[in-house]
Amino acid sequence: MWSKRRCREEAINIFEVACQELNLNGSLAHDNEGREFLVITAPDGAIRTYYIDLLILQDRTDGWGYDRALWEVRKDVIMGLETGYSDFCTSPLDQSERDHDYMFDLAIKLLRFFDRVPTY
Repeated sequence: MWSKRRCREEAINIFEVACQELNLNGSLAHDNEGREFLVITAPDGAIRTYYIDLLILQDRTDGWGYDRALWEVRKDVIMGLETGYSDFCTSPLDQSERDHDYMFDLAIKLLRFFDRVPTY
């Protein structure tokens, strides 16, 4: 099982790579309880977030070799951003038409990006 520090670093690392390759406006944010989120901001301000849940990421890496564990962390981050299941994501009903189109395109870009991530 990977340490919480390592899980956090790998989650942030794949997020940074995705933001650079896909030209995304990404940032790291914290809530009032100290939880960390990876955030992608659309042109008109809508956000898509991924909560870095270290316990879940540790569970994903448990029992795997390095390559598979790394792939599991990357998969969780990219698929989490693709679906945007966090409570802090902007609702589609509250998005501008431009942001709605951006988020739709973002999901497709993230899936294509994940397809290029080396497998174990």
